Amino acid sequence: MRTAVFLAAVAIVATAPATPPKEEEVKEEEEEKRPIVILLNERTPPEGATYAFAIETENGISFSEVGVPGSNGQANVKGVYRYLKEDGTVAEVRYVADEGGFRPESALLPIAPPFPHPIPLFVQEQIAFAEEQRRLKALQKQKEEEEEQEKEQPQQQVE
Repeated sequence: MRTAVFLAAVAIVATAPATPPKEEEVKEEEEEKRPIVILLNERTPPEGATYAFAIETENGISFSEVGVPGSNGQANVKGVYRYLKEDGTVAEVRYVADEGGFRPESALLPIAPPFPHPIPLFVQEQIAFAEEQRRLKALQKQKEEEEEQEKEQPQQQVE
């Protein structure tokens, strides 16, 4: 008997209509499904490494970028993108990508703490010693190459 009453209660709960969603939840759900309107979409077609574009959306996102030819045949790029943070402030990241690599700039990016202490003298001496060793090795290599060239020159004159 208890089992029958329990099963009947479960069946009633399972078939009971769900509570309707709150009006706020319905609005949020509709906003999530609605496409975001693009306010600006300007593009300059690429010619080699030269191009440009700018995009802005109604939800506060903007992105623009300009590319120009670099010295090694690559595209050097400058750009900026912005978006609204949850607190309503605008987040901005500016960047450059060229022969020097990718370099972003923004207040959002972490900054490394300053070096905690001066470099000890013995470390500076080791660095100077290693630099001197590199310099001497380069001089030795240059001297060997010059000697090799001198050996080849008399043989060319004899022939």
